[in-house]
Amino acid sequence: MTVSKRILVLILLPALAIAGLAAWRVAEQWATARRMERLLDSAEAVRSLSKLVMALQSERVLTSSFLRTSAGDGDTELLAKRGEADRAVESASRFLAEATGGALGADLAAAATDFRTEHGRLSGLRGRVLARALPAADTRVYFDSLIAKLIKVSLLVMREADRADIKNLSLALGDLQMAGENAGRARAAGVALLLSDVTQERLIRLAVQVEEEIDFAELALLYAPSDIVQLYTAAKASSDYVGLEKLRQALLATQPGTRPSVAEKAWFAAATTRVELFKDLQDRLTARIEQAGSEALGSARLQLALASGVTLVLLLASAGIGLWTARSIIRPLDAMVLAMKRLASGDHGVEIQAIGRRDEIGAMAGAVQVFKDAAIEKLRLEGESQDQRRAAEAERAEAEREREAARAAQEAVVSALAGALARLAEGDLACRIGQAFPAE
Repeated sequence: MTVSKRILVLILLPALAIAGLAAWRVAEQWATARRMERLLDSAEAVRSLSKLVMALQSERVLTSSFLRTSAGDGDTELLAKRGEADRAVESASRFLAEATGGALGADLAAAATDFRTEHGRLSGLRGRVLARALPAADTRVYFDSLIAKLIKVSLLVMREADRADIKNLSLALGDLQMAGENAGRARAAGVALLLSDVTQERLIRLAVQVEEEIDFAELALLYAPSDIVQLYTAAKASSDYVGLEKLRQALLATQPGTRPSVAEKAWFAAATTRVELFKDLQDRLTARIEQAGSEALGSARLQLALASGVTLVLLLASAGIGLWTARSIIRPLDAMVLAMKRLASGDHGVEIQAIGRRDEIGAMAGAVQVFKDAAIEKLRLEGESQDQRRAAEAERAEAEREREAARAAQEAVVSALAGALARLAEGDLACRIGQAFPAE
């Protein structure tokens, strides 16, 4: 494996680790943002479900009252309340359809299906009510079951909240819904007492509903914010609550078989005020949940943006640093390899880069420069030796030429002398040597 590939692996490993951690953080913030979006949708759904609960509670008590009156009385008000309940169902229909389809979880799907199945019987029951073909007790049982199933849907909607403050608000909202339902049942139980014979069973039912209403209200205060607690405390000290308590005590003090001393309209108005108090508190809590959810969603989106931005910056910085590191190492190494190859091929004019760097590459460049200087010095010495050899050879050639010239001159002298002596020997005494001889 080449050095560049090894460096690339060293860079990629921490970069991948950073990318993995960052991706996990981004996914976590994305999931939180999605939960907060679902929570906001759920809060809106709870608001519409609460309106439906209120409408069904009112229809329940009006239905009971209608069945205990003579023909032709109370049908206009009852029909108006039915229309209000139908509009509330229409408002919550999209959410109920999604819940029934399983898009929001199996538990919620089962609860929503249970409610819609029960609600499917409402049309037939309403027809029998208008024909006065049902006893009031049967309708009360049906509406109690229908509203209980609806409240279960509402409770399951808010169960998925994963923030402590929103969880507490959701718990308080659920308890207030149960308190409001028991207040509605107490209202219906009181109407039943006022429109029929007082029995021990009906007195017990009213007492139980009143106690459960109070218990759930007190439980809700444990999780509710301070402003909700103050509103409830102020409502308990109001004249409306004091008047309702007097009416409740008067009804509960009625002896079986006698007629209560409480007027139906007074009871219904006072009990309705109590039911509307819980509805107002539920609306306030729902608004607080929506506010907390919006803040959490904004925070989650901000964290998501920050996590994404930091991830991008880290990846870009890692890539940039990696490329810079690779280039700062690999490019000098490549240049040095090329320089060494040119030196090996005899090119001593090559420039050695990275000279002066205070790292290992600088040390390598210094070593290569030493090799280059040594090669140049070797060539210089070899050149001087050749010059010396050429000078010596020239001197030897010159000496040889001188010796050859001396020998030739000597031969000329000998030849001249020999010729002259030969002529003398022949008796030519007038013979002369006119040739000039060297001085030696």
